[in-house]
Amino acid sequence: MTKFQSTSEKILSAQEASLSEDIVLQSLEECRLATQKAFEIAKINIHLFCQNFEPRIYDNNSLINLTSELLRLQRNSRVKILVQDGKQLVKNGHRFVELSQRLSSKFEIRKIHHDFSTLTQSFLIVDSKCLIYRPHFERFEGTINFAAPRSCDDKEKLFQSIWEKSEPDSELRRLHL
Repeated sequence: MTKFQSTSEKILSAQEASLSEDIVLQSLEECRLATQKAFEIAKINIHLFCQNFEPRIYDNNSLINLTSELLRLQRNSRVKILVQDGKQLVKNGHRFVELSQRLSSKFEIRKIHHDFSTLTQSFLIVDSKCLIYRPHFERFEGTINFAAPRSCDDKEKLFQSIWEKSEPDSELRRLHL
């Protein structure tokens, strides 16, 4: 890659070549593009740890469609998401909530256990190889690496320890009236 490439160009070329290189993300638009490209390569699993499940990144038709397609077409696929406040997701009408309710056998959103509620980072792991990492979930700054199995392994261990202690959020259950 040349040093004159924009971040968007770096993301696109790294995704195509599955390059093991940290690409710096410095804006909402770059985080959106990185997330889109990460979801596009998903074949099995998507694991997300994000305090607020940032709607400006995740609540869009393209990601909903990619996730729905992954879960419907891949038998062993799973999506696991850890968030702090399910009530806020429901209040804001986050479209992933409805998708998780429709595909509940393969898609689960849990409330982050209070032991981990002070973690400020956000990370997305796709198929144990692609990692988007943001040290502060409230900022649109971080990195993406499309071929980072070691980094993914470290974050996956953290994710699983949080997941095991966390429980489904009652705010996200479907109401049948």
